[in-house]
Amino acid sequence: MKTTVTFIAAILFATLTFAQVANQAEHELTGNENEALTEQNGNFNSALVQSYGNHNETYQLQSGNLNTTQVYQGGDENEAFQIFEGNRNHALLIQLGEENLSGMIVNGNRNDILVSQDGFVNISQIEINGNLNASMVEQYGTFNNSLVDIDGSGNWTVANMSGGNNYIEQIINGNLNYAEATAIGFGNTAFENQNGNGNSVMVGQFGDGNIAAINQDGEGNHNLTGQFGLGHTTTVYQSGEGNGNLNSQSGAFNSA
Repeated sequence: MKTTVTFIAAILFATLTFAQVANQAEHELTGNENEALTEQNGNFNSALVQSYGNHNETYQLQSGNLNTTQVYQGGDENEAFQIFEGNRNHALLIQLGEENLSGMIVNGNRNDILVSQDGFVNISQIEINGNLNASMVEQYGTFNNSLVDIDGSGNWTVANMSGGNNYIEQIINGNLNYAEATAIGFGNTAFENQNGNGNSVMVGQFGDGNIAAINQDGEGNHNLTGQFGLGHTTTVYQSGEGNGNLNSQSGAFNSA
């Protein structure tokens, strides 16, 4: 009996030890008063935090297996959090500058996220519920703000901003949708809302003070909007299947 108990205890100890060493977390903090906290629940997860500067904060939570999250921060007073529940998710965050904030919340499997912010007081928020989604956000400048909210599978979003005071919002409910928005200038706003499957929307804003609001409900709908200049406004609503829309504005203060 004693031999059996000893054998079982050895197995339990080996199992716990393996679970602990299967996950990997690494923090490299250079500067003053930087903080990093990583929590891992599961197996074969990998987390990395590299922070160079002062007063930067990072929080990572991985619940599941084979997840990879990476944070690189250079500058002062940047904040980041990555909360992942599921398996085989991957995220890379790069923040350079001061007072930038990035948040990621993922519930699902095999999702991929890339966020790059360089400048001052930029904010990126991403929330994904589903599988096999991909999201990329690039923000360069000051006071840019992006929100990505995906509920479904196989969706792909891209947001690019350069300048200041730009805002991009991408909301998807469904599967196999594509959303892309580019804002180069100051004070541009793009809203992209898609409900259904197989829809796509692309918005390009080049100038200042442009506004685009695109709503699509159904399947296989497509929209392409280009705004070049100052103070343009575009509003599009498509409902049904297989609709297509193209808008192009140049000059100043046009409305469509």
